[in-house]
Amino acid sequence: MVRVVENGAVMPIRPCPAASLQERRRKGPPGLSQHNVRHGFASRIAETTGNLRIVQQVLGHVRLTSTEVYVHPSRAELERAVAAIEGRVAL
Repeated sequence: MVRVVENGAVMPIRPCPAASLQERRRKGPPGLSQHNVRHGFASRIAETTGNLRIVQQVLGHVRLTSTEVYVHPSRAELERAVAAIEGRVAL
């Protein structure tokens, strides 16, 4: 995973130590995990940009197939796609 800083540089984000993650799980909402946050983050970037290559770079993946696993279209996106095919709305 990477973050973009003010000057436009891309900096790697290091994963949290296991002990820190365990503490966050105890204190955080049920079902919240680094894994779930990563999936949600990837899906939001994909929904916002419509560009899977951007998601790939942000997550730091070499292969696009790795990125595809993290991106899940929302129900609203699926409904818009079907409506567009049926000629009801434009994507």
